[in-house]
Amino acid sequence: MRGLVRVVPGLALALALGACGGEDEFERRIAAEPGGLLELDLDRGAGLRPDPGGLDIQAHDANEVRILAETGGWGASGLRLRADRSGDTVRVVGRVRGPLSWMFGGPWVQIQVWVPRHFSLDLRATHGPIRIEDTRGRVRARTEGAEIEVSGVEGALKLRTSGEVRVSEIDGPVDVKLESGGIEVRWVRGDVELRTGRGAIQCAHVEG
Repeated sequence: MRGLVRVVPGLALALALGACGGEDEFERRIAAEPGGLLELDLDRGAGLRPDPGGLDIQAHDANEVRILAETGGWGASGLRLRADRSGDTVRVVGRVRGPLSWMFGGPWVQIQVWVPRHFSLDLRATHGPIRIEDTRGRVRARTEGAEIEVSGVEGALKLRTSGEVRVSEIDGPVDVKLESGGIEVRWVRGDVELRTGRGAIQCAHVEG
């Protein structure tokens, strides 16, 4: 079953995705020049699903931000997704709400975003892994109890979570702070600051 998409002025959109147990897909493209910023805030609600989905960010060679969202399971109809552009900043906000958002662990939500290759990122997700690949710009990412994986980034990197972190092939300073969890850092050209309350730290091939 397809969701309902309502386009409102100013390059903004509102999205209500499908039925209780169905699967839905949504795609949106917003023109964006290199050198901009993606601000993304995703709240998956109170569900405790063991596979909540994830957030994947990667670069492409088009001058646009492409957003592909897929959702399914109980409470999928409670996802509201909004995106707009103001100047060189593209903002994406997603919220899971409603009386079914917690039943049977809540919905599965997978969001993929492609940004211009030279683009900065400011990301927050309440649950689920975050994966970032091949961007050129500063990166800030925060989540709770889930892994963050970053590779092939040129720019300053700042990560916060209480899960595992894996970082590789970074050209820029790296700052990682975990409440608990392991940190693995490889092939970094830049200063590195790593902190964890509990967990192993592994570093290899760091220039800084």
